[in-house]
Amino acid sequence: MKTFVFRSPLSREECLRRLQEAVNASLRGVRGKVSPEKVSITKQIRYNNLCQPVLNATAKPLSTGTEWVCTIGMPASSTAFIGICWFIGCLLTAGGVDMETILGRGAPFTVFMIAIVSFYKFLSRHEPALLKDFLLTVLEGKEISPTERNFP
Repeated sequence: MKTFVFRSPLSREECLRRLQEAVNASLRGVRGKVSPEKVSITKQIRYNNLCQPVLNATAKPLSTGTEWVCTIGMPASSTAFIGICWFIGCLLTAGGVDMETILGRGAPFTVFMIAIVSFYKFLSRHEPALLKDFLLTVLEGKEISPTERNFP
């Protein structure tokens, strides 16, 4: 997961309104959910990609605008699903339940799973930058370093 922080000169309510409007209009092919507690967006695609990055953001009102803390990464549910599939696949290909057999005979399946995940990540390699740019543009934001953050 990658984390970044940015500030917008707009109020929290105006930010949420603009985001809701942009997501509903599918500007630049972005879809997602906007609520007062959390924003979650992904790139709109026409195929299934288990490793598609999701941008999750939360807003903190400031006297001069809004501070956004964002994370971009693969959904936790996808990570869990891939892990479960890997484990079951290793058990089935190994034909046994002891660790030595699983690691020995399950290696080809492990290589196969790594290849699948790598392919899906390759397909979505430009999406994190697109999602970040989308947020910064819609909210007129500027990225800040962690040392510039306001702490309560």
